[in-house]
Amino acid sequence: MMTLRKSLLALLLALPMPLLAEIITVVEAVETAAANLNVPPGPNGRLSFRACGANCDEDLTVVRLTPATTYTVRGQALDFKDFRKEFYNLRPGNSAYALVTYDTERDTVVSVLIDEQG
Repeated sequence: MMTLRKSLLALLLALPMPLLAEIITVVEAVETAAANLNVPPGPNGRLSFRACGANCDEDLTVVRLTPATTYTVRGQALDFKDFRKEFYNLRPGNSAYALVTYDTERDTVVSVLIDEQG
């Protein structure tokens, strides 16, 4: 039994380290002020946003919308056309936030959620 344990330990130590474990982020969720979100004119365009509060100097993150992207405003699921309309009807300077979830390998948006804090 002891020989078996030593053999297994020797085998594990002989394996290359990248084979043991590599963690890859495939989906990232970023919360930002809705004011930092730029919604494209069509459902296959590119969404851009700054991952910070209302006033910041961070670089824009640009990701592509797809037909599979889901849109939610104030808890209501919407299609792109209605989402865009609701987005542009937000009061300027309000406390709305956006949660953008995107695939980091493909740079495609999984979902966009907009709600108001409070």
